[in-house]
Amino acid sequence: MVNLISHKIDSNKLDKDKSIRVTTEMENLNNYVIATGDFNNDKIQDVLIRIDWHTIGAFWKGSMLVAAARHSEREKLELINRKEIPIR
Repeated sequence: MVNLISHKIDSNKLDKDKSIRVTTEMENLNNYVIATGDFNNDKIQDVLIRIDWHTIGAFWKGSMLVAAARHSEREKLELINRKEIPIR
């Protein structure tokens, strides 16, 4: 999986639905910022992202929620929690 958290995201590259679309050799990923806020009470903004993915040329797909935070305003976001969302 592509580590989007380590990359700077340019808001001019957002799709019409406000998602960030990433395609790798094996997967298509749509990333949506669901919420921002100080989730870990350190007075620095954190982010909650939903990632919808599907494998190219196969039937596998899914979604996950990712919470990311940073220890200072100058640091890159770091994964603090990840939860797979079951497909029904």
